[in-house]
Amino acid sequence: MYQRPDGIVDFDRAACIGCQACIAACPYDAIYIDPDSNSAEKCNFCTHRVDMGLQPACVAVCPTQAIIVGDLNDPDSEISALVAEREVKVRKPEKRTSPKLFYVNGQDTALRPSAASFAELFPYSEPQASCVAPGLGIGTAANEAPRPQPADSPGDTAAAAMLAYDNRHSAPWNWKVSAYTWTKSIAAGAVMVSSILGLAGRPLDRADELWVLFLSGLFLLVTVGLLLMDLTHPRRFYFTLTRPRPGSWVARGAWMIGLLGVYIPVHLLLIAAGTDAVAQAMRWIGAPLGAAAGVYTAFLFMQARGRDLWQDVALPLHFLVRTALAGSASIVVLAVVLGGSGPWTDAAQWTLVGTLAAHLACLARHFITGHLTADGRAASRNMTGGQYREYFWNAAVAGTAAPLALAAGLPAAGPAQAAAAMLALAGLAAYEHAYVQAGQSAPLS
Repeated sequence: MYQRPDGIVDFDRAACIGCQACIAACPYDAIYIDPDSNSAEKCNFCTHRVDMGLQPACVAVCPTQAIIVGDLNDPDSEISALVAEREVKVRKPEKRTSPKLFYVNGQDTALRPSAASFAELFPYSEPQASCVAPGLGIGTAANEAPRPQPADSPGDTAAAAMLAYDNRHSAPWNWKVSAYTWTKSIAAGAVMVSSILGLAGRPLDRADELWVLFLSGLFLLVTVGLLLMDLTHPRRFYFTLTRPRPGSWVARGAWMIGLLGVYIPVHLLLIAAGTDAVAQAMRWIGAPLGAAAGVYTAFLFMQARGRDLWQDVALPLHFLVRTALAGSASIVVLAVVLGGSGPWTDAAQWTLVGTLAAHLACLARHFITGHLTADGRAASRNMTGGQYREYFWNAAVAGTAAPLALAAGLPAAGPAQAAAAMLALAGLAAYEHAYVQAGQSAPLS
């Protein structure tokens, strides 16, 4: 997408890779994937008509002139006079998008989706029964999180606004994105934790470190596969490297994954060749590179301004904890399977204990700090007590608290430790799914 000189935001279908990051980022639910082109599209103000001196189609066909367009930079235009003389509102100005769509005498219940109450019966359609979650309102698509039911219906109109017809609004990022955040944490975390152990004087045995790097490379391949599966134009993935938008965390993430993909085989070859000094030097690269590859997704989520649950300044720190947790758990499992022993096994175990404790504290923040916006609170409730509550509580109890107690009370490199590490990995996968999907549950339109 790009902005024309006249201010209209237009799009280039041929450049879209179909990552749907723009859909997740739009606070107004104005972008969609066109089923014919498989590219992201939106209202482009009928640029083909504007360029011919005509008005957009919606303006031309409206029989009551309810839609008015014009040049805000022209003080003599009708639109400039309306904005100057009438009471007007815009939607979500706090999202820093500088909205230029003004509503004359706009009511909050008409401009804020979560402010409307919900009809028990839809006069024009019936929602699918499988999409109804107790206490959370009604969804209209199988992979859409239900709309939260507002606690109080605002009474700023003579007749309170009520949703009586709804359309399909599927969450743009489905289970493949939830899975990708998990597999990437394992790939990046294994490199990061093993490098840190080596730099701290607790290096893995050569054979064991080869297996750790092999595991990291395997999960990195799975991560790339999941990312490609999620694209509507997977054959255009190389655009992120050949024609990237530097400000996009999709492009930056692709660079980091690519660098990690180069680092792993190089480090493998150096260890296999027996060049220990060079391999030790490589760990100074592996530690920050693994951390960067694990944490960049936090900034990608925070770039989605429309999703209030993800607007958390502590999110990068939590992703770092999740990366270290996944890496240390993977190393502990490998240590048991491979029969490894030595100071590094104890260090990996206590790294797992520390990251489990930190992860548990991050989960507790959902109840302690709360969220500043209604949409953030609604998404959090949907995660902890709504549609995704089973994923969240399984992650908190069986996937974090239980393995923490188990790992902290037993000696290293035993079957019980491997079980604790596998529980931790399963719990992390459950939390990733709950967090990613609940973050998209608050209605934007």
